[in-house]
Amino acid sequence: MTYPNYQQYAPAQPAYGQPPVQQQYAPQQPPMGGQGIAPPAPALGDGGKQGGVRAPKPRHLVGRTVIIEPLRVDETAMDTSVNPPVNRPEAYFNLTVVDGGPLRYGDNQDRDPAKQRPNTHEVDTPCRFTGVNDRGSQIVAAVREALSNNEAGRLGVIQQGTMGNRPFMLTKCSTDVEGNARPDGQQRHDAAMALWGKIWADKHAAPGAPRQFVSPEPRSLVAPAAPQGYGAPPQVNYGPPQQPPTQPQYAAPVPPAYAPQPAQSPYMPQGYATPNDGAGVPQGYYMPGQQPAASPVSAPVPAPAASAGPALPPGVEAWLATLPPELAAQQRAQFIAQQGGPAPAPAGPGM
Repeated sequence: MTYPNYQQYAPAQPAYGQPPVQQQYAPQQPPMGGQGIAPPAPALGDGGKQGGVRAPKPRHLVGRTVIIEPLRVDETAMDTSVNPPVNRPEAYFNLTVVDGGPLRYGDNQDRDPAKQRPNTHEVDTPCRFTGVNDRGSQIVAAVREALSNNEAGRLGVIQQGTMGNRPFMLTKCSTDVEGNARPDGQQRHDAAMALWGKIWADKHAAPGAPRQFVSPEPRSLVAPAAPQGYGAPPQVNYGPPQQPPTQPQYAAPVPPAYAPQPAQSPYMPQGYATPNDGAGVPQGYYMPGQQPAASPVSAPVPAPAASAGPALPPGVEAWLATLPPELAAQQRAQFIAQQGGPAPAPAGPGM
């Protein structure tokens, strides 16, 4: 048998595109010219001052010796507390309070009574504040003059003027605002210079060197505000916790002394009360469903009495021995009859 010739085809191979040619990148060479590797970027600070520096004003410093380190004067600052706003230069400086004991500050003496508040902070002296600002004309003049003379700072005693609008002024340690000599002027000057020496040494000390002067931390005079939002639900006082009821303690019952009983016979009828059952049942009466109770008497069981008729199993004889004679005779006759034996002749008058 011949078969037609079939053209043999090679199995088709799936045509896949060639993988893209990976472009080879040569590492960039540093430009010629001798430039070295850039140093790592320095760390940056986070955020800025929130609400300005909380520091004492000249009105809190009257009679105290202070050191003012000038920073700058903003000659274009505008005073927006008046309407319309006016130009009022503002001085920025570092402030060191030398003496005077605990210092309280932080109040607001705004013209609007709703904005007024008492002092909020207290700090021990000597203490130091940085970045303080003030618009008082005499304080601004002192900072401006120190900057123009290229001075590191000025020291003096804060006093309130007695003429014009009575501005707060930085007076000399030796004389007061009226030009009178201060009896303790030299002591004030010496104490300020000694403290300034420590501040200057710390400013130029190596990083990590121990500080010669550490300004104390201010204490808040305002009670902390209650947290906003939903607090814990109020606790209801339901009185002292109730104790679980006391369980009565029962003593384990002591089993009575039982006399040895004869072994139970499978032929022993059930449901008869014994003479000594103690249940108040008349002796010899049939009680359905009641088991014969054990006798509490510990005396040995008497031997069965001799009787007419065939001998019964020992268990039956022992049980019959516990019954009255008349009832024992009846139960014996019934037991023999149930077992198929000859029933004895009834005894009685006329028989």
